[in-house]
Amino acid sequence: YLGYNEISVVEGLEHQSALQLLHIERQSLEPGAALYFDPRTLNTLRTCLQDLDISHNHISSILDLQSLTALKQINLRDNQLTNLEELCSTLQRWTEVVSVQLTNNPVCKLANYRNQVLVASSYTLKSLDDKSVSPITKVFLQKFEQEKSKRRASSGAVSSDEFSSEVQQLVKHLPEGLVRAVSGKVLEDTISGGPHHPVPITFPLNNFVQPSATGTGKSDIKYGLRGSKPRSKFTKPKNPSVGHPPDITQRGDEALGISSNHRIED
Repeated sequence: YLGYNEISVVEGLEHQSALQLLHIERQSLEPGAALYFDPRTLNTLRTCLQDLDISHNHISSILDLQSLTALKQINLRDNQLTNLEELCSTLQRWTEVVSVQLTNNPVCKLANYRNQVLVASSYTLKSLDDKSVSPITKVFLQKFEQEKSKRRASSGAVSSDEFSSEVQQLVKHLPEGLVRAVSGKVLEDTISGGPHHPVPITFPLNNFVQPSATGTGKSDIKYGLRGSKPRSKFTKPKNPSVGHPPDITQRGDEALGISSNHRIED
């Protein structure tokens, strides 16, 4: 535990080949300076270090830390990380990481930041920015990105039934927030394998409406997102006089206020 010191270079650990925990957060650094790891130290720690805290140290790049493949927990919050591609590239190398903390870095404000990080990280990840990560969510996002990559690479080539079936099973267990984040059309295309090779959607999503078994009332509404216009047959209101014009086809002249004694002849 070396936090709250004036260390600017992490060095002199070449003989600590059994070191598993290193907390070196909140160093008092010169303006414009950032915490730096000596390559010789990194070479020693790459197979043994499991818990690293380097928060609040003005760090703008973590490419040098890719070699720390034994990491299980890392705290990078309150630094100056801005490059999402670089971050994801590093996360792909940390194949045993369980917890990652990136809060209050500029990269966190980028669109789709959390999803990209989840896609890039290992299946072992359980927590990101103090929020739990569902394994099924990670699997779905990774399959979803793979599907988009395939379509971009093949210019709309049809996906296989096997993949569509796999994604179909994954969506059953997605958190409600994730389902809301994916548009209904994109989600449907992903599940069905695209418009050229549809696979019927036979299950309700968390925020989808499912028909009831009675065949009445809301059962006429087909699967659709909440808040969307129901796809049901028009039903005549019980009281046509409220908010609706009179039915002149049934009530004749009386609906127009014309007396039968004053009809206008053609």
